[in-house]
Amino acid sequence: MVISEYLLVFVLVAQLFAKLPVLAALPPSVQKPLFAMAQLVVLVLFVVEAFRLVRRSRGYRHG
Repeated sequence: MVISEYLLVFVLVAQLFAKLPVLAALPPSVQKPLFAMAQLVVLVLFVVEAFRLVRRSRGYRHG
């Protein structure tokens, strides 16, 4: 479930960089690092959420 949601958000970010005039107008030397950073942030958020869901499903409680 988390993987499919991640892939959908990955495509959304890619489409934003391709279709949004502000992002599409950036030169490739600027656009590529921004795209990589945006995808890295999305990946980290989904990994954290996946770990949180696994911990919750196994009955672990923090605190």
